[in-house]
This record gives sequence, C-alpha cells and structure tokens, in this order.
Amino acid sequence: MKHRTLFLLLTAVMISLPASAALSPQSSSEWTFERARIGQGFSEEFVRNIELVPPCDIDPINDGARSVAFFTAKPCRGQGMTEKTTIVIFTSPAITRENTNPPVTAVAWLGGTFMRSRSNFPIQVGASEAEVNQRFGLPVESQTFEEGSRSLTVNRYEGDVYALQVRSKVVGFVIGDMPELDFESESEEEWGALLAAWFQFTAPVQSETPDLPENPGQPGNPTQPGNPTQPEPSPIVDPYVQYLLESFMNSLVQSMDEKVRFQALIPLLHPSLIRKDQTDFAPGIREYAYRRALRNAPFYIEPISIEKVQRGTPTTIGSGASAEEGRVDKVFLRRKLESGGGSAPIHVFHPKNLEKAPSIFNFGSL
Repeated sequence: MKHRTLFLLLTAVMISLPASAALSPQSSSEWTFERARIGQGFSEEFVRNIELVPPCDIDPINDGARSVAFFTAKPCRGQGMTEKTTIVIFTSPAITRENTNPPVTAVAWLGGTFMRSRSNFPIQVGASEAEVNQRFGLPVESQTFEEGSRSLTVNRYEGDVYALQVRSKVVGFVIGDMPELDFESESEEEWGALLAAWFQFTAPVQSETPDLPENPGQPGNPTQPGNPTQPEPSPIVDPYVQYLLESFMNSLVQSMDEKVRFQALIPLLHPSLIRKDQTDFAPGIREYAYRRALRNAPFYIEPISIEKVQRGTPTTIGSGASAEEGRVDKVFLRRKLESGGGSAPIHVFHPKNLEKAPSIFNFGSL
C-alpha cells in the first residue's frame, strides 16, 4: 500500500510539472534547415543544402577568428531572401581563399516566414516569450539593446538557443556557439553583427504593435513614421540638405585618415548614430552601414544627383529625454550609369525645432 501511495504521489508531481521541465536541451546540431545543419562545411554542405540567395556580405570578425555571412531580407547584390527573412551564418575559423569550407558554428534567422516550412525548430518567429519559455524553460540570461527609438531583447536559454524579441513578440532566433551577451564588445563582434542584421536589413518600423517585417531593410526607423508621400517629379531640396548630403558623400570618397574622416562625419550624422562620448559610431554602425557606404560611395554620381524625395509625415524619434519631434525624408541619390542598379535613399531627419539643423538619420541603403 505504501509503495502504491508513493507511486501515485510521484505520478501526480510529474503531471503537475510544466511541459518545458520535462524537455532536456537538444544539441544545436539536431536542428535542421531544409537539409542543412550546424557542423556542416559552409560552402560544400550548408549553403548547398538550403535555398539561399547570394550573400550580401561575408566578413571576417574577431580579428579573423570567425566569419559572418549575411543573406538579407532587403535586396542586396540581387534579390533579397524570400519571405522577408534574413539568415546570418557564423563559421569558425574564418572563411578565406585557402579555406572556403570551414564548419558552420551558429545560425540566426530574423523576421518573416522562411523557416516555418524549412526547419524542425519547434518555435516560429512571431511567437510570444511565454511560448518560447514553455518549450525551453525560463531564460538563463537576458540583455536589452536600447538606442533612441530602437530596442531588441535577447534571451538566452539552455542548449545554445537565443530568442530575439521586440516588446512581446519574438522576431528571430539564434542557435549555436555564441559569446557572452555584450552588445558593445570590440573583441567579439557576433552580437553587433546581429544588431545590424535586424535593424539595417530586416526590421520593420517599430510601431505600437511590432508586426513582422513588411518592408525589410529600413534601419533606425522612427517610432511612428506614417506613409511617405509620392516622390516629387522634380525634387526641390533644402540648400542645407544638399550641402549635408554632398559633404557626407565627399567624405566617403576622399582619401583620408579614418580618424579624420570620422571627425568630418560627426556633425553630419544624427547623434543616435554616434557613441555618446563621440569616440566612434554607435554599435553595429561602423561594421556594417559605414563599411557598406564606404565601399559603395564611388558608384554614385559626383557631385551628387538627387533623383527624388519622399517626404515623411510628422513623427517622434527616440524616447524619454532624448525624444525629438520632426519628420524623416528619404532623399534618393543617382548611381553612375556604368555602375548599374537604381537610386538609393539617405534618410534625413528634419527636427520640428527649427533651431536644430537637419541630420542624416540612416545611410544603410547605399
């Protein structure tokens, strides 16, 4: 009788445990992405086993100890990823001419629906934090990146699983070998790469209800943007904005010391793009938006030629004491004919306070 009573008590306890408590963490190599999985060689196995567009960029990070490859929702070097999803792949060691097939050690997917039918991962982008916690247990660590109107929370779970969250909605996942959660680390650049992947290549406008990406590739958007008006057929640009954009593009194409170039850019950029101590760009900006702009600036007509302007509606950027009212215009610059491709926008913030000058709020689309 005592044994039967003990058995019933143990059974009752097991039934009362939450479902997540009965699930042991899976190895990251057990998750599949079509036929790709962590541990496979990057070029000869992984990218052949999953339907990806050509990479936007493959960059060495951590002083060449690792590589990061971006397959972006926003069109980049051709069409963007299908279903508005960005895929980020990390390898260790780095991809080089001598070693094009290092093993994949971590994978991230952000936004959209690409992985819904292509992976055995049990939770989908768009899930709530509670749904992730039910499957993986409570987070063992959580960090939030905040800058102006932008925010992204990363929750780490047992088993090398990370959920990326905007407010109450999960917008992406990372699985595999990742460093400590430190968004400003200068020696370990993985999290800076993922911030760029979300804010510059995937993130929608962060409205009161953070929907999944509908317009990929709009980094650093204001909190309540509204829809832009139709492009002006013959744009009339504020003379200061003309000067602002010419100075910005000239600084990118001129041969100069990097420190000198950065000091020339500071007065042209919105403060949210610069560290508060003005010693460098804000996290993620130098590595991706700046590097991309520096590489692509020579492809644009000199002096600048403005194709069209999309005027924004009244909005507020930032929050709390740093909140600013104004509007964000998209000013499209023409590329050189021989360079191919269409025009690309630079986002210019016009403060409502007319005592403050306009500034460049986003240049990640160049």
